[in-house]
Amino acid sequence: MRSNYSMGNHYLGVGNYQKAIQCYTKALNEPNNLSGVNYFDIYYKRGYTKYQAQQFDDAIADFNIVIAYQPNYAKGYNSKGLAEYYMNNYEAALADMNHAIVLEPHHAESYYFRSVINYHFQDYKLVIADCDTALMYNTKYMPALKRRANAKYITLDFEGAVTDYTKALKYDGQNARLYFSRGLAYSHLNKLDNAAQDFYKAHSLDENNQEYADNLSQVSANPIAANRITRLEFSAAK
Repeated sequence: MRSNYSMGNHYLGVGNYQKAIQCYTKALNEPNNLSGVNYFDIYYKRGYTKYQAQQFDDAIADFNIVIAYQPNYAKGYNSKGLAEYYMNNYEAALADMNHAIVLEPHHAESYYFRSVINYHFQDYKLVIADCDTALMYNTKYMPALKRRANAKYITLDFEGAVTDYTKALKYDGQNARLYFSRGLAYSHLNKLDNAAQDFYKAHSLDENNQEYADNLSQVSANPIAANRITRLEFSAAK
């Protein structure tokens, strides 16, 4: 017979979060912990499941218990920080991510998640620095590469943005937003032929996107006079 903890893992794996939460709760209430798993592991799994179910406040409560059991558990601070972020508790989220990084300084995701928080604060230099570190530990970490490209664009480092968008496209070559964003960066560098090619590619990958269609129509109206490409405002990827 499968334990409640094992059943919780099963339901979590198939995306039935409410069933998973019920099973983890039963596991916590078992006399003598029949699951054979440390209580803080069960609390962490239940907190993670609540996080996935977007029950962020309840998830934070479980992660606090995890941290009380294991104050040096970086993953507990990391997960709590994400839940705090989605509760709009940005200062608390930043403090948690800082703590996670102190405990585990070689974990790429912690630096990336901190960059997400600093992106909210519009501290783009710190965003770039954290993405640099995340990519040092994981050179193919796409979320960090995309976010760094966006931060470079916003800080007017268009050459750097083009370089990062190009790297990202090597791993995600069918991403219309990446082509469009690189096209915008090219347009600011007055490399309008490159920009036009990227705008065409973005539209071909997502013909229903009105932003791409509007831009393409301006290019298509007079392809030779590429300098008429409108400098559209950049929408940073979330």
